[in-house]
Amino acid sequence: MKRYFKRNISSVDGETSSQYISQPSLAPSMPIKIDIIDLPSEPANRKRILDYDPNQREEIKRLYWQRGPCQPGGHLFPQKVIGSKERCFVFTWFKEYHWLEYSVKADKVYCLCCYLFRDIVGNQGGSETFVSSGFSIWSKKKRFDTHVGDITSFHHRALQKCEDLMKPKQSIAYVFQRQSERDKLLDS
Repeated sequence: MKRYFKRNISSVDGETSSQYISQPSLAPSMPIKIDIIDLPSEPANRKRILDYDPNQREEIKRLYWQRGPCQPGGHLFPQKVIGSKERCFVFTWFKEYHWLEYSVKADKVYCLCCYLFRDIVGNQGGSETFVSSGFSIWSKKKRFDTHVGDITSFHHRALQKCEDLMKPKQSIAYVFQRQSERDKLLDS
């Protein structure tokens, strides 16, 4: 128990007293509330959504989705040899895959909607590459289509959750709040 508290020794009029004060930095790791303005745009610098305070997660997801994917314009994408050819990320892929985001730091691409909901939707069927490790095999553009998959894929379910996130008046919490307000009006 004492490891979670810091001993505070003070002296008043020559008398020494000792007491323990709470020291939250030594408590078991808990998500820390953050200022949502300071959320990193660079995909390689982001924490998992579950690492944020539970009371802020929906707000953080909404902010990321409103900002949109990190798609740096004017960036000179580095070439790398794949097979016998030099290849690089192609900027026009952003138009074809609106969810795609590029990390300048890692020279890899990620999926924004899968990042936002990867810990909630369940079985991801290989989506982890587009969420945490990143994808950079520029000669395999068809992998983007494989990632998207069919209408029942993890990606489609995450994309639907992102779209639902932008409709807060359709959420269950909103419906309960409205019903509660109506009940109060009827009771008064």
